Amino acid sequence: MFLDPPAELPTFTGQILTLALYYIFICQRCPITIQQWVYSTSESLNSTHLKVGMHRGRGRGSLSPRGRGRGIRRDQGRSHPYQSSASTRSGPQRPEYHPFDLWQAEEIFPQAAPPPDDEGMSKALAARHAEIKIDSALQSQLMDHFTRVSTTLDNIIALQSSDDSPFVDKVRPVGAHRMSTAIRGNMTYQVVIMFKAWPTEDDLTSICNRVKEGLEKNYAESSSKFTTVTAKVDKSSFSLSCGQSTVQCLAAYQPESWLERAKSDQVPLKDIEDSLKEIERSRWCDEHITHTSTRMVIRLLNDLRQRMNGFTHLTPWMAALLAHKAAVLPGRRDALQLAQAFRRLLHSLSAGLFLVDNIGVMDPCEKPSVNVHRALGFSRQEELCCAAQTLLRLLSHGALREILALNPECSVDFESTMNCGGIIVNPSICVFEQTADKATT
Repeated sequence: MFLDPPAELPTFTGQILTLALYYIFICQRCPITIQQWVYSTSESLNSTHLKVGMHRGRGRGSLSPRGRGRGIRRDQGRSHPYQSSASTRSGPQRPEYHPFDLWQAEEIFPQAAPPPDDEGMSKALAARHAEIKIDSALQSQLMDHFTRVSTTLDNIIALQSSDDSPFVDKVRPVGAHRMSTAIRGNMTYQVVIMFKAWPTEDDLTSICNRVKEGLEKNYAESSSKFTTVTAKVDKSSFSLSCGQSTVQCLAAYQPESWLERAKSDQVPLKDIEDSLKEIERSRWCDEHITHTSTRMVIRLLNDLRQRMNGFTHLTPWMAALLAHKAAVLPGRRDALQLAQAFRRLLHSLSAGLFLVDNIGVMDPCEKPSVNVHRALGFSRQEELCCAAQTLLRLLSHGALREILALNPECSVDFESTMNCGGIIVNPSICVFEQTADKATT
């Protein structure tokens, strides 16, 4: 055999050569390295002789107790099943689950009966959408006021010199009207004014007065019936109102370092960050919220935010992300129909999309990305889930007009039982209790 040592070599030297040849043979044929095999064996036996980390050896990766080896890397071997490989030192982490989504499991769970006819549901949703949409006359009045404010700000930017203080860099429209998702009652158009230096309250007052003077001159020269402009300044923004229309100007500034801290007379850093986030969110909505059905779902969800307990905890940004997730399936460009998207929205919230340990909806404008529902407390998360479950049961029993407030004789009550065509529907009850020292369920 080729592994037998030569006869002229001493016996001890022949044994060493044989072991070396066996070592080379095993390393070439074995699919795993010797270090991985030793580590997995020691881990399965719960051995204390090998520790994860550096092991000194005679060479690279040697297991001998002496030398300069790299030893066993920390990322070799299995980690905790609930622990990511990138954070093995932080201990076990809570897993995150995906709630069941019937629309993504159609191949696994095919429908046993024909799909329901959504024509009546689509007509009811369209009727409610027409009621909550801003009147065209008021929309035109608001857009006219916004155009005048924007033109005045553009004139100020064009005529200012480099020595002027405050120095306005640019203006960006943001908010629900920029996304075309505003509903009736929202007559405030939001814009973000970027400054070259950290703005102060005096800077906001100065810009507000200059814009007000330009607006009054603009309205006086035109034949508009609105000539009175009202201005209001607070610590981080100012508002200009004329008639029922209002334009809110938010102050923003891009600091050279986020370690900077605002002085006592400057706009707080938290408000600066919020204004910059509004710009990022507006850009994201321009790229992703492009379907008409998605915008309609956002308006309907904002309507639920104003009328339903539990949904009031949602912010406009949460509502936009939820509607986009409900209307657009992963990996597809086309959005679902209005009835399907609205039903999927209630299904997702009822299944616990915004509960603890669920994956939720990631905020695309945060780095690193975080779940938007973590901003809600445990009690608010459960109230939202219970409200969605109650609405879903009402929807299953044909109480869509009551949900959409199209039936003035009957309304949704989350505190008592409801009669839907002879069927008694009990609302979901929250089981979360908040104590003084800790939260218990």
